[in-house]
Amino acid sequence: MKNIILSNGVEMPEIGFGTWQLTGEAGYRAFREAIEVGYRHFDTAESYDTEIELGQAIRDSGIPREEFFITSKLPGEFKAYEIAKASIDQSLERLGMDYMDLYIIHAPWPWEEMDSPDWADGNLEAWRAMTEAYKAGKIRAIGVSNFSYMDMERIWDRCEVKPMLNQIQLHICHVAASTTKWCKDHGMAVAAWSPLGGAPLMGKPPLPEWVTVKSYAKKYNVTPQQLCLRFALQYAGVVIARTGQKKHMLSNLAIQDFEISEEDMLAMAQIDPYWAGGEKSLY
Repeated sequence: MKNIILSNGVEMPEIGFGTWQLTGEAGYRAFREAIEVGYRHFDTAESYDTEIELGQAIRDSGIPREEFFITSKLPGEFKAYEIAKASIDQSLERLGMDYMDLYIIHAPWPWEEMDSPDWADGNLEAWRAMTEAYKAGKIRAIGVSNFSYMDMERIWDRCEVKPMLNQIQLHICHVAASTTKWCKDHGMAVAAWSPLGGAPLMGKPPLPEWVTVKSYAKKYNVTPQQLCLRFALQYAGVVIARTGQKKHMLSNLAIQDFEISEEDMLAMAQIDPYWAGGEKSLY
């Protein structure tokens, strides 16, 4: 599997395995299968309640810890130094690991207060705890998630260590153009979550956009899902996909076997009604 290189030189596999909703024994089995078919990059979070099972699956695999890339996240509602510091140690304990490869702030705001005022000061307090853990070797890289370019601008010049990655919702109908460009212009990697678009793109009855996706998939002789994942990978640089089924795990890894042309990437990006980064876009 190919790696990208973060701004501090840390290598990160470009395809990650998402763990959201894969809890308990079913999650453990899914993680073991994912490891067996070749995944080494796993994306978890305190709020997913999957850290314990993921850590156990990695230990039980017999594969050295250093061959894995593990991401976890600080809950969005934790906007203070002490609670962020404690959360880092708790994630390490649940994972049963001495370090995490990437640790990110899950959201710029508490989830229940998405429309609340600016949380920049709280994010900076959490970032201070993360920076200390980074310097102490508990975390190899630090970043954010769901931050718009405006959220980034509020903290960028006030950070001693700059964020290395922003994990955002990104798919064919939502390319987050302004934020993606801002991050890349500032040397930040971008990782795409929800690369299949979820219900808005794949709903029933299918949207016209899904019909377009199917036509491009036919052109490349891949499934529509593979086309969506490959688009997100090429547009962002890292893609996080989740499945509990082995056949889909293998299908998702197969996106490494083809490449979408620049012309088709541009055309598919413009399916997003806010492709130019207009004010109405979430990002």
